[in-house]
Amino acid sequence: MIRDIQKNRIKEFLQVKGLDWKVLILDKKTHEIISPLLKINELRECGVTSHFMLKGNRNRISDTPAIYFVEGNKENVEIIINDIQKGLYVGFYLNFVNSIDRRTLETLAFELSKKGVAFQVKSVFDHFIDFISLQNDLFITNLKFSFKNLQNIETWKGITNSLFGVFLCLNQKPLIIFQKKSDENFVPKNISKMLESKIKNFEKIQSSRKKPLLIIIDRYFDLISPFEHVWNYSALIKDLMEFHLNRVQIEDEKEQNINYDLDPSDFFWRKNQNEFFPLVAEKVEKELLEYKKEVATQNIKENINKMNIHTVLEKAPEMSRRNEIMHSHMKLCLKLVEKIKERNIDDFYKIEKSKYKKNELIDISEKGNEDDILRLAISLIKKEKEEILSALLKKRNINNSCFEFVKNNINLNTEDISNTGTSYTSVVSNVLGNIKKLLPLNTDMPISILVENIWNKFKNGNVDGYDFYNLDGTGLCYDKEISSIIVFCLGGGTYAELKSLKVLENKIQIPIIYGSTEMLNSKEFTEQILELNKN
Repeated sequence: MIRDIQKNRIKEFLQVKGLDWKVLILDKKTHEIISPLLKINELRECGVTSHFMLKGNRNRISDTPAIYFVEGNKENVEIIINDIQKGLYVGFYLNFVNSIDRRTLETLAFELSKKGVAFQVKSVFDHFIDFISLQNDLFITNLKFSFKNLQNIETWKGITNSLFGVFLCLNQKPLIIFQKKSDENFVPKNISKMLESKIKNFEKIQSSRKKPLLIIIDRYFDLISPFEHVWNYSALIKDLMEFHLNRVQIEDEKEQNINYDLDPSDFFWRKNQNEFFPLVAEKVEKELLEYKKEVATQNIKENINKMNIHTVLEKAPEMSRRNEIMHSHMKLCLKLVEKIKERNIDDFYKIEKSKYKKNELIDISEKGNEDDILRLAISLIKKEKEEILSALLKKRNINNSCFEFVKNNINLNTEDISNTGTSYTSVVSNVLGNIKKLLPLNTDMPISILVENIWNKFKNGNVDGYDFYNLDGTGLCYDKEISSIIVFCLGGGTYAELKSLKVLENKIQIPIIYGSTEMLNSKEFTEQILELNKN
């Protein structure tokens, strides 16, 4: 939903009427917005022959128009003024990701008029699409170190602009709900106020009978989950590999980096990204086997009847693409298996999700790396004695400042669901080898429990403990008036949480979109906490 809408809005301003060919100029922010949405061939379909970075070296192409898609800040506008004055392109179509402030716009107009080149600017638009759609049910504001900077007013403004863009794309005013707290610095409360004000002062967003329910939480609600070892496909890739903006990087046998795009255009990723890894490994092997059978069948048909050659040729590109996708996932699975074995990830996951014996804790204290032991200690905070966990860290000479931060800031109201257990699946897979074929008995996480609790309260017309803003000013609406639930996590989200919310979506039968300031793994979260501890 959200990805498709944002993609179409970008394609609209790229396809300027009467411009068959043009170049596209981006800055760092807009490059990150576009790269998960539009591949090179899709840009070509929009008439974009080349794209360049605003701050890079660019040669004069005096017979070609240029579409700029950039932030409307002072520095960028100065570069644009210089480009126009030098006549780098034949016409300039300016598109700003957010609104350009009045003073900067006046500077642009004045400087160009002074040189007599204002006529070169063909259009100026604000688009309010300052967010990154990774999937139709997943978006981020891409604010780095957002947990560390959660109390920064500039961070609040950036988050508000992004959420405003989401609801402008959806063309719906949300019902905003957040935990009730008297603390004036409570971030969800402040973001909600800022968003309410911004949407109310903008007339283009329609009032409608159906509206999304926006649930805003912050990372302090659940500090433990980002540290827990994970077991579903997308979360493992984020945890064990370089995975950013839908692109994963791995080393091949020649130690050269290879990039794979994992996005909705990949049929296997679309269907299986949230599945647990043992099931994914089995499906990859089955898909490759099916592909080989299909190729063999096509060869037999071709030999029997040469008239089938046309059908075979028609199917060839599709089969080639399918083969390429499945071999990519096989390489990813093999690389994950290698890393899981190296660090005994399956053992850590089993202990964190199940009841365990003391000797199992002693055994695992010798396994994994320092990061794994820290994660284990934090994951067990609610169910193990502090002195045992401290001894676990001391045994491996691990800095305990991150552990202390979580312990001192932990939300004791969240339910401990770590003892729900795991079971062994009957998955048949040669890829997994001796890796434990585990499946958790419960896929709930604190975030999904919270959302379900809010939804149940909402259906009963009683949201005690929560504040809400209905931007239509009509009080609390009925559950039948809710078109979707948008869960936004301030300070970073995880792919494991996305999976738990998609399971909840099936349970309550209402679409759930997950948004966050950034997608985190435990290493990135640890870095932010260590930085916070320095201050």
